[in-house]
Amino acid sequence: MASQRVLMTVLFTDIVGSTERAAALGDHRWHPILEAHNRAVRETLRRHRGREIATAGDGFLALFDSPERAIRCADAIRAAVRDLGIEVRCGLHMGEVERTDGKVEGLAVHIASRILALAGPGEVLVSRTVRDAEAGSGISFTDRGVHDLKGVPGPWRIFAVTGLPDRAAEPAGWASVRFATRPTWVATAAGIAFLLALVPVFILRHRERPPDSGEMSTEPAAPGIAVVPFTVSGVDLALWREGMVDLLATNLDGVGGLRAIDSRTVMARWREQVGEEEPDLVRTLDVARRTGARYAIVGHVVAIGPDVRLIADVYDLEIREKLGQSRTAGSPDSVFALVDRLTIDVVRTILRAGGQEFTPAPDLASITTGSLPALKAFLEGEARYRRSDFAGAITTYEQAVAIDSTFSLAYYRLSNAYGWMENVGSEVAGERLERAARMAEGLPAREALLVRADLALQRGSLDGIEPLRAAIQQYPDDPEAWYMLGDTYVHLGDQALVAESEVGRTLGHAVELDPSFAPYYIHLVEHAVRGGDGAHARRLIETYGGLAPGTTWDRRNRVAADLVFSHTGGRARSYAGLDTMATRVLWGVAGFYLWNPAVLAEQEVILRRVRGRSDAPMTAVSTRIFFNLYNRGRYRAALVQLDDEALPPGFRSFGRYVLWTEGVSLGGSGEGLSVEGSDGFAPDDRSVGPVLDLEGLFAGAYAADRGSWNEHAAGVRDLRAQAERLSVTGDTLGALRAAGAARALEGYGLWKRGRAAEAIPLLEQAGREVTGHDPVLRSANHLLRWWLGMLLEDLGRPAEAARYFESLWEYPLWNAPLAAYRLGGIYAGAKRSAEAQQAYMYALLAWRGADPEIEPRIAYADRALARLASEE
Repeated sequence: MASQRVLMTVLFTDIVGSTERAAALGDHRWHPILEAHNRAVRETLRRHRGREIATAGDGFLALFDSPERAIRCADAIRAAVRDLGIEVRCGLHMGEVERTDGKVEGLAVHIASRILALAGPGEVLVSRTVRDAEAGSGISFTDRGVHDLKGVPGPWRIFAVTGLPDRAAEPAGWASVRFATRPTWVATAAGIAFLLALVPVFILRHRERPPDSGEMSTEPAAPGIAVVPFTVSGVDLALWREGMVDLLATNLDGVGGLRAIDSRTVMARWREQVGEEEPDLVRTLDVARRTGARYAIVGHVVAIGPDVRLIADVYDLEIREKLGQSRTAGSPDSVFALVDRLTIDVVRTILRAGGQEFTPAPDLASITTGSLPALKAFLEGEARYRRSDFAGAITTYEQAVAIDSTFSLAYYRLSNAYGWMENVGSEVAGERLERAARMAEGLPAREALLVRADLALQRGSLDGIEPLRAAIQQYPDDPEAWYMLGDTYVHLGDQALVAESEVGRTLGHAVELDPSFAPYYIHLVEHAVRGGDGAHARRLIETYGGLAPGTTWDRRNRVAADLVFSHTGGRARSYAGLDTMATRVLWGVAGFYLWNPAVLAEQEVILRRVRGRSDAPMTAVSTRIFFNLYNRGRYRAALVQLDDEALPPGFRSFGRYVLWTEGVSLGGSGEGLSVEGSDGFAPDDRSVGPVLDLEGLFAGAYAADRGSWNEHAAGVRDLRAQAERLSVTGDTLGALRAAGAARALEGYGLWKRGRAAEAIPLLEQAGREVTGHDPVLRSANHLLRWWLGMLLEDLGRPAEAARYFESLWEYPLWNAPLAAYRLGGIYAGAKRSAEAQQAYMYALLAWRGADPEIEPRIAYADRALARLASEE
């Protein structure tokens, strides 16, 4: 096999004092340590994309195509092996090596080996070549003086690595972002000249290999972009002419789906058609067009005193128009930083001009990163997110923020992706979104608004709704603003008293504006399935399946549709396959789709199957089982369900209270519904400080129902005390909720004492304050809306009461059948016969097999249906 000379960074590692340690410990004790060392080194090499070349006893020889990764890898190795009670030393040098049959030779290998010999325990020593290559990277070096290296001509200045910037190493899987390797050699203007002379040879050797013929894609090629030789103006700039072709093309390849035309192809066409002449623009663009490119970069390098200015005009060859101009300026010693900035601006220019047919992406004005690798990772994440590959999107978004920890929009998207992981990534999603919000000032107004609205949604606050409503007025053609509003309605619309039809309208509008964005369909499908619209649901499911085939959401969409809309045989087939389905699929089907009253029995079956799995989201599943049983009128079974240890603190008090209001005996005098002992701390969370405890709300309501006004007052005091404590700790949202709960309990007491008119404003304000996603918060908000509906109906204001009952019926979770039952009477009294029949039918379907206590309501609904039908 012919040898190949390539520019690489060489790393040698060695265990300090290994011979002495082996002799002291003996072979039987030393070998496990050595094996653990080898595993740690190999894993660290893998994570940093190093290539193991050889091991020699207790040391490693590895190659890297980036000096920074080599340094970070060496630093990670010395940290990893300290846990084994050993120290390593490392030596690095960058230069050309000769590779033949898997072996490496050359002076660079000998130099790295000699540098290793100078290192002490725990030290990472590098040559000046490596130090100069990382100028401006933030890595700290300490000068260790000039040394003679045995067998190597000349004196050599050596440096120790003493500090690395707070940036995570590039994780495994990074190669999928499709970087072409580039050299990093920055020293002086002479060094730049040498680099630019070397670049064409080096990059051509390191381009990615094309896939084997068996792996060739049949998809159409991505839009090509050709970088033609730059014109130069200034002394000593001639080498920039062709060097920029390689540097800029290498950077552009893969960004946002662009395909850089290989520099060899461009230069071959250039020499054929231009030669040594200075062509005009028409001829220059013709060269680019003949390479098969869609876009062309025509550039200029201009000397400005000691600095240079890079200018790139971007042309769309298809429409034969100039899209815009990108420019940057700086010291020639910072060639790669200059080219990176120019690359980012070129991509902005193309996407801003509407050339988004290859990878639709947000307006890059919102992408504040100055790091090209971060931008590449972010755009790869955008492409994966778009097709509902949320795990893959998380990987690449994490890479983006690891490279640039100030990349606000990447943190925002990362939070969105984690949010789809359903209970797995909720905490991480919150942390990423909090970071994005802290940096939102650096974003354009639209993106900053979306970040803050998403933060409000994630916190369970209604504060984001009005800004989002204003956003769709200001940006009516922005699908993300429409989707964000629809998503907020999905999760908080019931608590905000938003009509359920608004969910379909807003999400549907997002899909109309961008029909190829798969995540926009997910909640829309859930909405259609829950609403019983089979034909519409099936169309949406097929469209989504075409955009994101085989994903978790595609599978659960189809299972849910079969269970809700199929004939008996189809349901039987779906049931037969439940045990082989992933927990996430089963949980998604039961937890988010099966709220149609016709399939509540099926929902319970699947929820209990999920509950039996070790990887199930236990708290969410257990609360859903309680709601299912309560909605079906199976109150005794619901009471038993309250013994489930997975239920969150406070939920049992809610469940016992609402069952007591339905006449279920709790034993004793309402065991478990007492304000006594409540101190504002949830028992399971004392270790993390004060949290909101709503048991006082439910116990206080129970006391008011029985006329125990001292206990009721104690509940109000407890909640107000919690509000004060939470305010002191800085938890303003928790304090608002606690104060709202106290206000609600005070209003409930006024109602029960015959002062209903005074109660209404207190309960209405509390309904806007006691909101959230937590099962106890949601249950409390549902209870407040139930109280308001009943109170307003008692006052002879049925139209106002209907808003609250509708919010419970249209967003089914707790009490939907009872709300529908009340609405049946309200609609009938308003001569809305069809709606009244629908509401009564909903309740009757849900109450099939209910406890005997429900029988009077069932009989009344039957008679009402018959009467309404006879009146038509």
